[in-house]
Amino acid sequence: MDAKLLREATRPEHEATEAMVPLMHPDLTRAEYVVVLQRFYEAIRAWEAVAARRVPPAYADLVRQRSRRAALEADLRFFQADFRSDLPAGVVEQIEHLLADAPADAPEQAGRFLGAMYVVEGSTLGGQYIASHVESVLGLTAGEGTAFFRGYGSSTVPKWREFQRVLMDLPDIYSDEAIGAAKEMFGVFRRCLSKSSEADQNALFMT
Repeated sequence: MDAKLLREATRPEHEATEAMVPLMHPDLTRAEYVVVLQRFYEAIRAWEAVAARRVPPAYADLVRQRSRRAALEADLRFFQADFRSDLPAGVVEQIEHLLADAPADAPEQAGRFLGAMYVVEGSTLGGQYIASHVESVLGLTAGEGTAFFRGYGSSTVPKWREFQRVLMDLPDIYSDEAIGAAKEMFGVFRRCLSKSSEADQNALFMT
């Protein structure tokens, strides 16, 4: 499956999710930024909990090398902000549902899993732009309080290209499953972000 097809098919969901994040606002405050970090923490924590249980065996190493939870926890600690250890009610169930009730090694699960993962991985690219802006506006040292949006650092682009290669190996017959799961995963992020402050367009989820 071509990542370009997935990007075009999910453009409305992508844009609707971007519109809920105020991080590129020129007078962004620390309080607003911390709220967004907390909302992302809900989504990422839920995704990683479900992914660890439902990952198709062929993608186990791919997932294991891409945990983002620790970076978010580091950012929240930097700002001395609260974050919950328990999983957010409803969000885990929503992710479980988008992966469908089928064994992890079922062929169609590859499409659904990669579709959902596409949304999470795509956020690392747009995050590079966000991190630079946030550091400038809030007067932060690079990487301090922005570890999550810094993605995988110098490995961000190589890791994205690796993920694209995996996606390209997905048989086209499972494209609909990938597209459907990606749309639902954008919905997971919107569910978590719906508690945050006013919206603004930005470069998040640049895929």
